[in-house]
Amino acid sequence: EVEVEVEVEVEPKIKLIGKTYTAVASLNVRSASRLGNNIVGGLLANAEFTAVGSIGDWMLIEQNGIRTGYVSTKHIRPSSSQ
Repeated sequence: EVEVEVEVEVEPKIKLIGKTYTAVASLNVRSASRLGNNIVGGLLANAEFTAVGSIGDWMLIEQNGIRTGYVSTKHIRPSSSQ
């Protein structure tokens, strides 16, 4: 297993959440909370992740304890297990 370190910006005015969410469609994970920023990964439809925090229409996420990046809130929903 190869670990890749990706630099993800942490926004100064992020609202902390700490809950599990699900991707409703496949989507890109970005390095910052803006559409034009680098794609650093992706999520498949129905993938679960932890929402670390939100800023505007973007969610800072992590999977398996690793901060991954930002996804648009338009394509996610709270997990039904909550």
